Amino acid sequence: MATIFLTGATSGIGKALCLRLIKDGHTVYGTGRSAEKLKALSDAAGSTRFHPVTMNLASFKSIDAALSTHSNVLTTTDILINNAGATSADKQMTEDGFEMQLQVNHLAVVYLTHRFFKGLKANNGMVITTSSDAHRRTHFKEKALRDETRYKIFKRYQETKLYNLIFSYYLDRVYGKQPTRFYAVHPGLVKTDLGAKNASWFVDKMWKLFSATGQPPEGPVPTYLKLINERPAEYVYYAYERPNHHLPEVEDERIQETLMTHALDALKIKTFGETE
Repeated sequence: MATIFLTGATSGIGKALCLRLIKDGHTVYGTGRSAEKLKALSDAAGSTRFHPVTMNLASFKSIDAALSTHSNVLTTTDILINNAGATSADKQMTEDGFEMQLQVNHLAVVYLTHRFFKGLKANNGMVITTSSDAHRRTHFKEKALRDETRYKIFKRYQETKLYNLIFSYYLDRVYGKQPTRFYAVHPGLVKTDLGAKNASWFVDKMWKLFSATGQPPEGPVPTYLKLINERPAEYVYYAYERPNHHLPEVEDERIQETLMTHALDALKIKTFGETE
């Protein structure tokens, strides 16, 4: 059984996945911002193999504090699942100076993968990042990456999901020959409150109408389990337990390098995966 670090574990897909992983015998460190929700999840899990981790991805100080408190996870984790996501109807800036969706949905993913990378390599581990076919509704633009375009809630969401898919393919291209595996998952339309969080009345209403036809949060779980249990080597992006299609630019090496350069500069990382 594996030791798994799962972000966004207190609601939606993350909660459903966390409970299933515990049921299957894995040890899970699950993150959330709310101590109350983490307590409820711990009670629902009913197992000493669940470890609650208070972490706010909109604060790198919070991330560092959590990893300091649970420092053992950096060497014992076999699988990192970057699942947490956020939206906001209005543009919000984090305490670190980044637009909130960009930080939570993408930069925090890069940062966590960087922090865990050395341990994952030593453990022949795996990184699974939740992306979305929403990435097909946009294209890579450096101005958007630099937050120099007009903010629109779902446009920014689409962009961050594209960034994470590009990041996953970059990792696979550069490091995929090592035992560590890298995947991204399109969960499909799921009945969650993701699009309604921090939303205006209108966006909240539209999201609830849109997601009403979606699958329950347990729906995407088998795809994550397939990757964990089978470690397929032929593809990176999966949906409904099968390889999934993506925009061609996802595998464009110039775009990959541009994305990584921006992320490493923003995070002040000299060499990806190398920590002091």
